[in-house]
Amino acid sequence: MSSQLFNVSSKKFISVALLGFASAILYALSFKMHYDIAQMLDRASHFLKTGEIIFHGNQSSADMGKIPGGLLTVMVGFPMKLFNSPLSALFVLALWHFAALLMLMDTLKSHFNSAVLFLFLVLYWLSPWRASEIYLWNPSYLFLPMAMHLWSSQKMSVEKSFWPSFFHLLSIGLAFQMHNSSIILAFISAILFYKGAIRIHWGGILTSAFVIFASLFPYLLELLHNNQVRPKMEDERYFLFRGLLYVFPMLKSIWYWIRFSGTIFPRHILQNIDFQWLGSGATIVGGIWSLVKYGVGIATTLLSIYANYRFFKGNKSLFSLTWKGRTLWRQDQWLELYVCIALTSMLIAAAISPIDFIFWHLEILYPVALIPLLYFFQTHDWKIKPERLATGLIFYFSVYNLICALGSQKFEGALLLFK
Repeated sequence: MSSQLFNVSSKKFISVALLGFASAILYALSFKMHYDIAQMLDRASHFLKTGEIIFHGNQSSADMGKIPGGLLTVMVGFPMKLFNSPLSALFVLALWHFAALLMLMDTLKSHFNSAVLFLFLVLYWLSPWRASEIYLWNPSYLFLPMAMHLWSSQKMSVEKSFWPSFFHLLSIGLAFQMHNSSIILAFISAILFYKGAIRIHWGGILTSAFVIFASLFPYLLELLHNNQVRPKMEDERYFLFRGLLYVFPMLKSIWYWIRFSGTIFPRHILQNIDFQWLGSGATIVGGIWSLVKYGVGIATTLLSIYANYRFFKGNKSLFSLTWKGRTLWRQDQWLELYVCIALTSMLIAAAISPIDFIFWHLEILYPVALIPLLYFFQTHDWKIKPERLATGLIFYFSVYNLICALGSQKFEGALLLFK
């Protein structure tokens, strides 16, 4: 019997992992400078020159002030202290993503068979949804806090233990210093606790709270004295509960949830692909590529819609927020419960948010949004087997990542290769 990692053949796991790291190298070498990157590099540069950490992050959307804390300054600045290049920070980011993959595989291995786990490995690790996030901006760092939250939540569903509780709250604290979408994790935890789906070790929670508070204390001091850090909310277009009033933002968030397990990617890597590096063949290749990407995109999105429909239809009682107590769900339904609560939390956040969500506001839920598709292949004997779909996606994602890295809105690898 061949050796396995997380119930997947070791050869398959290592091969897919190496392909993911190859795409990470491509993206890391190809990024275009952007305002968000410039902000992060400015703080890292200040750290390199003075040794001082700036205890706030990038400017938030909708005049919501600066992202709290100096975590990302440290995560970008310390690698650059060892090797003064953004590539060092991107290398650490790739390892950060890989750590998230390991935690997710460890969590899911008890719920799915090896074929479905292999499909998840390909969908998560090679899809441009994640692969193109080897990019120095806040949302790229959310993958590990999300994985840590799911991993610790499952541990807490079966035992009251110090470390799972510690890492559970820490995952929210980390995400809080990365992006405002961390509120979704907080909502998930609150509902899990209310439904008795996690068991709290208060020693672990209090210790984690102390660590988080200590890391945020300099930011809180700055908040008292620096008006530039505080939320302003002066623009009348932005107000709390805007999503609840207009409804469309909530529907838009559902659309992103569905798209995450398909291949209709964000506009910057879907529509804004540049084939000019091919010269006279750019028009022909671009036309062929458009037919392929939209054909595959429509097919996979329809599959995602159907898989989500079957999943939530089969878990109506779990999706309802009206039921009470611990008797209405079984331990073997815990992961389905987590997915239902995650979607509910996303809708609550979309209702409260002063802005319309875009893909990066919801990317924190990317791995969770894949789970309904995994259950579809686990429970249905469909004519396209998960191994065959995974094999096809390996080729498609590899080509897509190469094309995207060579020329798109955020990447310009072709300039490096053909200049």
